[in-house]
Amino acid sequence: MTIVILCCISTACNRDDKPITLSVDKTEIIANNEDVATFTVLCEGKDVTDESHLFIEGQDEELGSNIFSTAEAGNYTFYADRKSHASEKIEVFAKAIEPEN
Repeated sequence: MTIVILCCISTACNRDDKPITLSVDKTEIIANNEDVATFTVLCEGKDVTDESHLFIEGQDEELGSNIFSTAEAGNYTFYADRKSHASEKIEVFAKAIEPEN
């Protein structure tokens, strides 16, 4: 008689009690709807961006992707949620397009 034992090996951050970290590749973009800031969410070094929800502070809607661009100049504050954790907040400044001479 052969006994087969199955083991589940959980990957890092499968538990709800692990904190997440939000990072961005640029903290300043040009407000031209073309320049973008790209966000990454990490949990113990593992990229969990696809499992996370990104928000602009003060707005009720989810960002919808990990990329942000805008035509409106100003400061934007972002945070991420994953399971029961929210990340620290990150600011991105969208700089107005400078007029040509």
